[in-house]
Amino acid sequence: ESNKEINVLSGKEEILHNINIGNMILSAFKSRPDFVGQINAVTEEQITYQQMRENSVKCALWLKQSCYKNIVITICTRNKMLEYIPFLASLYVGATVNTWDEKNMNDRIRITYFLIEYEPNIIFIDSDNYSQLTSAIQYLDYKRNNMNPPKIITFDKIEGVDSLESILNNDFEKIEIDEFSCVKMEPLDIVAIMFSPSTTSYSDSKVYIRYFAFTYPSNQEVPVMSSGDIGLWYASLNWSYGVILTVRCIISYVTMIKCSKFSDKNMYETIEKYKVSWVFFESKMYNQMFYTDIHMYDISSLKQLVIDDSAINFSDNQEKLNEKFINVSTVQVYSIAELCIIVAYQRNNQQFGSSGYVAKNVQLMVLDMESKKAVGSNKAGMIWYKFICKCCSPQTCKLQNCYNYKAKEDTIGQDEYSIYFNKWYCTGDYGYYEKDGEIFLIDKVKDLIKYRTFHLSSAKIENTLLQHSAVSEVVVLSVPHSANGQHPVAYVKKECGAEVTKEELIEFVAQNLPEIYQLRGGLYFKKHIPHLPNGKVDRMLESNKEINVLSGKEEILHNINIGNMILKAFESKPNFVGQIDAITEEQTTYQQMRDNSVKCALWFKQLRCKKNIIAMCTNRKMLEYIPFLASLYVGATINSWDKKYMKDNIRILYFLLEYKPNIIFIDSENYKKLKLVIETIKSIDPLKIVTFDRIEGVDSLESILNTDFDKTEIDTFSCKNTHPLSIIASMFSPGATRYPNSKLFIPKVALMYPSNQEVPVMSSGDIGLWYASLNWSYGVILTIRCIISYVTAIKCSIFSDKNMYETIEKYKVSWIFLESKMCRNMINTDIRMYDISSLKQLVIDDSTINFSEAQQVFHDKFMNVSIVQVYSIMSIIFAFQRGNLRLGSSGYVAKNVQLQFSNIRSQKILGPFRAGIIWYKLIFKWCSPKTCKLPNFNQWHCTGDYGYYERDGEIFLIDKVKDLIKYRIFHLSPARIENALLQHSAVSEVTVRSVPHIINGHHPVAYVKKKRGAKVTEDELIKFAAQNLPEIYQLRGGLQFKASMPHLPNGKVDRMLITSI
Repeated sequence: ESNKEINVLSGKEEILHNINIGNMILSAFKSRPDFVGQINAVTEEQITYQQMRENSVKCALWLKQSCYKNIVITICTRNKMLEYIPFLASLYVGATVNTWDEKNMNDRIRITYFLIEYEPNIIFIDSDNYSQLTSAIQYLDYKRNNMNPPKIITFDKIEGVDSLESILNNDFEKIEIDEFSCVKMEPLDIVAIMFSPSTTSYSDSKVYIRYFAFTYPSNQEVPVMSSGDIGLWYASLNWSYGVILTVRCIISYVTMIKCSKFSDKNMYETIEKYKVSWVFFESKMYNQMFYTDIHMYDISSLKQLVIDDSAINFSDNQEKLNEKFINVSTVQVYSIAELCIIVAYQRNNQQFGSSGYVAKNVQLMVLDMESKKAVGSNKAGMIWYKFICKCCSPQTCKLQNCYNYKAKEDTIGQDEYSIYFNKWYCTGDYGYYEKDGEIFLIDKVKDLIKYRTFHLSSAKIENTLLQHSAVSEVVVLSVPHSANGQHPVAYVKKECGAEVTKEELIEFVAQNLPEIYQLRGGLYFKKHIPHLPNGKVDRMLESNKEINVLSGKEEILHNINIGNMILKAFESKPNFVGQIDAITEEQTTYQQMRDNSVKCALWFKQLRCKKNIIAMCTNRKMLEYIPFLASLYVGATINSWDKKYMKDNIRILYFLLEYKPNIIFIDSENYKKLKLVIETIKSIDPLKIVTFDRIEGVDSLESILNTDFDKTEIDTFSCKNTHPLSIIASMFSPGATRYPNSKLFIPKVALMYPSNQEVPVMSSGDIGLWYASLNWSYGVILTIRCIISYVTAIKCSIFSDKNMYETIEKYKVSWIFLESKMCRNMINTDIRMYDISSLKQLVIDDSTINFSEAQQVFHDKFMNVSIVQVYSIMSIIFAFQRGNLRLGSSGYVAKNVQLQFSNIRSQKILGPFRAGIIWYKLIFKWCSPKTCKLPNFNQWHCTGDYGYYERDGEIFLIDKVKDLIKYRIFHLSPARIENALLQHSAVSEVTVRSVPHIINGHHPVAYVKKKRGAKVTEDELIKFAAQNLPEIYQLRGGLQFKASMPHLPNGKVDRMLITSI
């Protein structure tokens, strides 16, 4: 009844037995020594159980002699009659088998990948691949990295190299072989590791077969095995089912037929010749099963044909198989690829294309994609699974955990304790079930295409295109669209000699699929399709290569309690100087910062501040950390204002109404003005004002810090652990050029996001400098990073280049992070008058576009300093410069970020050197099971920026899309004209907008504020722009002088208001 309520599909439950599989195999070998364990289908060579026992035990004894245990043993061979020897031997001694497909030996890059990824200790390999393997090992230079290279064993003899033949010819005592006993392994021990047969990308591509997979009830159900049966499959041990089937056949007394190359003709001949009882093959083979007339062969011995689940939407082909194999049970299985555990399979008279019913000791449920709530029958969603562990042995009962629906991560971890029974895990699949519990897969969640409100299956489009006679291979991906979310795009490799057009294939899809599945993203022909080691198309490589996605390196995200991390840093180095006032030389230690911030947090807790908004507006930079850190500790949101806002009552009114703060920390000299504005607003909720200095009758920060809090309460204070997406700070965006959409929200995840840890480079003991307060988004990130990195922050209020050079010299500053608007003021002072040798890095934010001229000056001025410009959105760094990049570039894409560029009109994805709208995707890979419920952010979002990238991935910003001027067929950058005019000595400020023109669309017009006392005419400035810019950038809309410029709260010119002044 409980399962009914939460829509859980449950299989029959059986007791699990923790059996010593190795000893069970040896017992089977001994009980029937003359039983034929395997037969070579081509040569008819037979191997008995007696031979299999002696060979595998000799290999195990050799491993024990060499003290090889708890190691990784790689097997890569085309000799299928011998691969069982090192496999069983490793199972006997408790080692882990790592199987490679022999085809991968043709590619040294693939070999290198496997060596690095799986770190084998011993490699069993065919002699003809020996030189290729040793070449890859030498390339990796193990000795330089203080690592031992793997030991190589060849299946055939090579002079001077250990071979399997020499191991088997060792003079082992007969009694030693006969009395050999296997290592007792735990249910969660890893027995085999391999590249997943079903993965479509390198990330999360490993399959870990654990010891319990051999005895798990659901894996005993398919195929049905009886003593004396003849079983056939074509894949080697690098196919995960091959490992399970090998062990099951031995202990079930089933003879294995070994075939290397698959064809339907070969299969029918083998079934007829050896009276095969069942066949288990990979679904990728079924397209090759319809060439030969089955009636030419006697396949009456065949009872069951089992297909793995590596292909989705299998219904059409299964119907063909049922018509071909009339008296044979055709069964498709559905398994958890990462563990090789069958969770569902088809029974008799089920619908074509279904994955059947849930298997033994398994529970499945379907969760809605948006709400994450369990849904009932005929509703599609993410499929989750649970293994039911009922252990008969008290020694294994510790595997059982309390029954709950606690969600784990989408991807199973790599250590042996990362799998827990009786808990829910995400399969990564999308599907539904019918009222009777019959399960239907639709696609992988990560491969779905979000078109409007629909989740389209890329596999459905691929399978449709594969029905066309001209199509050899196909992969369907998504491209972003501003209105519809995503559109499907197909990449097709044609059959050799086939003639077909893109339009014909697009029409073919339209005729065979519903309207929503049309290839609105287009179709492209490819000469080559990239493949993974398992033979599947590398969707990620094809995506990056073909739809021009720039991808940064991916790292795991940790949902850390940032507040507690800060407090631990304070406690670990209490005497470390956290900040210094550059003018007064006042210092604040970590001990003081901890005491002050915790006291303020305790005061917040007394007021029950949880989700409150705490505003702060001060010129006291040495104290602003206190309410900021305190708000972070209790889970409130800090809303920082620039102190300049307090000069204007209208500005104060705007911020009060727009951000609705509950508490405001303010300098005492601004108290009366704030109080007066609040009194004029009748609709505002009462708010509490706290002054940084004392005022009679008003709460002050000083009085809070002087409160007599218990020392134990301070020392044992623990911070609230907030949701990764909770907002920790809100402010007026530093990059906004108008009021609409000007709010910037900084989520907690920004503090730990990998790309934000890259710039600036911080080391313990560094000295950091920036001038902006916490109303600058980077100021929030830098404050936290400096504390947890043990970096001393120099606090300066007023910027000038002279002040900056003096501060660098005086405090031996390691790095500086500046707002780009400060750069124009940095070229007046002779830098040679100061010792700035301590400076390693100068970082500039991205609020000014077309920065190349200023950057050239910086490179000439700061010769031994790394000059870095960053590009960010929503306080997340997207790209930054590194190495010897070209001036004016925004560098290369940062960690856990993807970027792509689309045509401004057609929305089609663009390649290098073609300017378009920039889109971004954030890659969230959570390590904690508590965060797996969070959205994957697997969708593209528009940055609002216009730019391009070069072939090597270097990114160049041009302007904001909303500010572009459409002149004829060109999109002109007003920022480019503004920067050109600012080079004129008479120009103080400038903004460029557009005026409509009946023929050309729009013309640029400039509004200029002259420097005090400067004399220049409109015509002179128009001519100056014409001389320094291409012809299309001429100021055809004119130029007007302004006595004053309207500004936004961030100091930028208010472009929308400029024409009204």
